[in-house]
Amino acid sequence: EPEANLHGPVQKVLIKEIENMMPKREGQIIMSTHSNHILDLMKFDQLHYLSAEKNTTSIKYLLQHSLVRNSVGENNDRFLQKYFELHSHDIFYADGIILVEGQSERILIPHYIRNCHEYKELNRKYIAIINVGGAYAHKFFPLFELLGKPVLLITDLDSLLNKKSPVIPKSMSEQKSTNSVINKFFLKELSVKDLIEKRPEDKMKSNINTRLAYQYENHASGDEGVYARTFEDAFALRNKDKFKSLDFKEDYKVRGRGLLKEFKEVFLENEEVDFAAELFKKIEDNKKADFALDIIHYLTHENDLDITAEFHLPYYIHEGLLWLNNEMRGETSER
Repeated sequence: EPEANLHGPVQKVLIKEIENMMPKREGQIIMSTHSNHILDLMKFDQLHYLSAEKNTTSIKYLLQHSLVRNSVGENNDRFLQKYFELHSHDIFYADGIILVEGQSERILIPHYIRNCHEYKELNRKYIAIINVGGAYAHKFFPLFELLGKPVLLITDLDSLLNKKSPVIPKSMSEQKSTNSVINKFFLKELSVKDLIEKRPEDKMKSNINTRLAYQYENHASGDEGVYARTFEDAFALRNKDKFKSLDFKEDYKVRGRGLLKEFKEVFLENEEVDFAAELFKKIEDNKKADFALDIIHYLTHENDLDITAEFHLPYYIHEGLLWLNNEMRGETSER
């Protein structure tokens, strides 16, 4: 446990010095660690994962476990090895894992976990949040099965009718999802109507302790249907009254730009039945990456960044976080 006496940069120097020393002599070094600084310098084939479950401990040499399934492709081993060598090893130390598809979710969700009492168990545990696009998230399924940790997959409905389109209530049976993780999770391509009607228990895989979360809520107050297809329009619809009342002060330096202003205009200038289509147009024409930063920047001028008091998370994410929160109430083994 070298991290017990060395701060991060020195841990990295230690590993490099060990690597420089080893070619000069025969032998083997076994190191026990809980340090990401050390693990980030390791190759995938150097890792042995110790997992304690109930009264037993297992040691898994990762290279000996196939991370290939028919659903993810024959090169999946190499893909995951390269991903973690280039990215991070957080998930090996985490109590639970959240995969998100976009940067907005990656920025905002940790703030809600820290500040909402409903997620207090998540706040007490180490939750790894990884940003992986919908085209690649399913490739992690075999690794999740191996690690046995609770995993929440937050992704987008991504409706399609010949081309990208908002969710159209009259055509939901013909609309499909272009999201790979949704299609791989259910092992077939389903209509948007089928996906929206899925029950919470249908969105779970017990063999890998994984829960899928995507947009399904009807935001219409009447008989019409108003559905979101991405995080941004789901966030807007969940908080439409707040967006209507946004007051861009003169000292708000990004006044007049971004999705905040566009969403306000949609809700003030259109009928409810047109919200989904108009939001779709605005999102397609703007940079989604700035959305979370625009909210943070706006709130620093309004109420010192109390996001949870001003904006509510879309319900599909809230529901998923409650599931993960409940999973954290059980015994969490040390790893």
